[in-house]
Amino acid sequence: MDRDVEVINVALSNTVRTLRDQLARLEAAGYANTGFPIIRTDENGRAQMLGFIGVNELEHALSASPYTRSPIYTGFTRVLI
Repeated sequence: MDRDVEVINVALSNTVRTLRDQLARLEAAGYANTGFPIIRTDENGRAQMLGFIGVNELEHALSASPYTRSPIYTGFTRVLI
């Protein structure tokens, strides 16, 4: 069992950018067909697993996000539909 894996911690700030960065790191490490445990850490640093999201599902959710890269500015802008 590998304890040094990428996780999504709901106790931290997660943005489209940070989640895409996590996906890129996972794919660069050769784990493109896996996913992320979703955890929450308490005030004592103990982690509780809440769920799991596969790479494909997270990629799909991020592609459906109303936030997209702006060609002019760095960062993300909201697209109004």
